[in-house]
Amino acid sequence: MGRDRTIASEALRIAQADDEYLSIGCDVERCDGYTVLTSNVCPDMWDANHVRQVDLACGIDLDAFIDRMETLFRSVNREHCKFELDFRTRPQQLATLLRRRDYTCTRGVVQVYRGTGAGLLSSRVTQIEITAQSGQSLLADWAALEQECYSVYDSGTGFADRAAQLSLHRLECAWKLGQDYRAFLALADGGRNSPSQQGSSADRSEGVAVGGCELFRRRGVAKIEGLYVTPPARGSGVGAALLSRALGSAIAAGDDLIYLVAAVDDWPRHMYSRFGFVDLMEISSWLKLLDQDAHQTDSLVW
Repeated sequence: MGRDRTIASEALRIAQADDEYLSIGCDVERCDGYTVLTSNVCPDMWDANHVRQVDLACGIDLDAFIDRMETLFRSVNREHCKFELDFRTRPQQLATLLRRRDYTCTRGVVQVYRGTGAGLLSSRVTQIEITAQSGQSLLADWAALEQECYSVYDSGTGFADRAAQLSLHRLECAWKLGQDYRAFLALADGGRNSPSQQGSSADRSEGVAVGGCELFRRRGVAKIEGLYVTPPARGSGVGAALLSRALGSAIAAGDDLIYLVAAVDDWPRHMYSRFGFVDLMEISSWLKLLDQDAHQTDSLVW
């Protein structure tokens, strides 16, 4: 019974941290029983344009609710409508109806860190932490990695540029609001050897950015997000070094709950488990491309 209460408490704290994390730099409309996020910086980024925190009254007309959300997203010129559902979602029949209405489901798993912080891997790459206090001299390198990360999803529409701009916008918005949002860079073939160096042009030397990730902190909860390694550097321990660096940063800051979200069927989920992450709960994203064939939605991956 006590363990169940602990898990429920952790789940709620994580859900609240995720609500705050995803709302950074977005327009937030809190309505009666749901919240809508939109972004004019990147209108085609699904994580920044969706419905979440759905807690509707019993007996509500769910078809009418979905119709209302689709109309809302059309009115702001979005080409999609998306719902994020988790353990707080009421009524639970919403998922069944979304499937019936040709929404495509992508399942994610929230994994929490159960390790001790001991034995975190070291790496030959220099890992630099960029915070609001350490300056912004390396943000261009971090944004370039973001652009490269999203380029695989860009079919010539400029999505990768918009997505990178949104990432930078969100980081700077968080800093202006006084939130603890950190970015990490992994530099190879240069830079200083100490992983504790703060970001500055002097720290960089001639290092080449080969990977990055983010850490968002809220009231003792830390989220690791956006882990990316450039293709030539994969398999060389860069991802492990970045994950270790973010973990170490959260542990040093005193966070007692550290989590990340992985795709249920993707291989990184199993890599994270080797670092001491265990599954806590599943979440689901329900996406539909408006005014397009449902089979096109099934083929999309980001």
